[in-house]
Amino acid sequence: ANKRVEGSHSATDFLARDDTGALLLPLDKACKLSAQSHRRLQTIIAGSIRPPHRLIHTDRIQSDICPCAACNKVRCDTTHIFWDCARWKTVRSTYLQAIED
Repeated sequence: ANKRVEGSHSATDFLARDDTGALLLPLDKACKLSAQSHRRLQTIIAGSIRPPHRLIHTDRIQSDICPCAACNKVRCDTTHIFWDCARWKTVRSTYLQAIED
């Protein structure tokens, strides 16, 4: 069963869900994205997301520590967000499992 990670809905809002709320992965079919989701995907592909380790240099934030309590105050960089952060584990594991299958 998929567990909901608090605050992760906006990251998966463009994905379809079945009757139980489980994500339907668009890995083998074309999917129509909203303009906001399309722009988010372009940003990720281009490597231009703005994680805390980049924003700290703009004085927009005070710390580059991951806000996720489960991460034990590690530096929040792009690699951490995509591969290690507990906040995104459910989203990440769904896709990694699909890749392995």
